[in-house]
Order: sequence, then C-alpha cells, then structure tokens
Amino acid sequence: MYKISELEGEILDKLDELQRKFPDQDIPALWIANSVMSDHGLIAEADPDGFHHTCSFRTVREYTRRVVSRYDGSPTATPDPQIVLPGFERLQTHYLIDRDGEQTMVRVDRLSSAERRAKAAELRAMGAGCYQHAEELDRYDASLIRAA
Repeated sequence: MYKISELEGEILDKLDELQRKFPDQDIPALWIANSVMSDHGLIAEADPDGFHHTCSFRTVREYTRRVVSRYDGSPTATPDPQIVLPGFERLQTHYLIDRDGEQTMVRVDRLSSAERRAKAAELRAMGAGCYQHAEELDRYDASLIRAA
C-alpha cells in the first residue's frame, strides 16, 4: 500500500532533481506536482477531467504545497534537515512564494527583500495566532474551573 510519507519523499526527491536540472531558476510548484504525476503515468492531457486524475492531482498538489512550505514552529520540533539552510536552525533553503498568481519554490537567496519581509511577517502572524489560541484555551479552562 502506498503511503503519504512515500509521496512526501517523492516530492522532496523531485524538488532536488529539478533544482539540479535548473540551478538558477525558481521552480513552480506545479512543475513538481506534474513531474510526480508523470512518474506514475498520470499525464494531464490523458484525462484531465477524470475522477482519478482530478483526485490524484489534487492530492499531489496539496502535498507538494505542504512539503515545500513545511514548518513546525514548536520549540521541541526537529526541523527537517533537507529543507533547513546550513548554519541556521529554522531558515529554509526554499520558500513557496506567490509570483504572478503562481505558487513557486524560490531559493532563499533569490527572494527579494520584500518577499523575505513578507514571509517573516507571515510567520510572525502565525506565531501571534498560536499565542492567541493558547490564551483562549487558558481562558476557557479558567471559566470551567470557576463554574465548578
């Protein structure tokens, strides 16, 4: 039985392969997903509106997005060494960026200053949301204790 972890591994392998083939080019996420689909004999032109292709492609695209933007901000999480820039603990080698309406894997050194600042702001907003969520859990717990 095929496992999602195998798909995630294929996506990382495909990203590495495409980076070697196109070292000075940003990699559209769609290239990665299409390449993984093609490796399994699923070509968009064959049956683009078919149930199997649609469901498969949706899953591959979603997991491509998840894999390339993987970030576990918990303090105990061990970052995936395949996506962390050497010399850093969390800084990724690539980030998924929306460029001209297309999700694209961009090497961190090829991001514009504005894109890096936007990604940093996005991560800070995620952190703020986590803190707010924790505070609401604490407040809910306190209200249950008071009601008891």
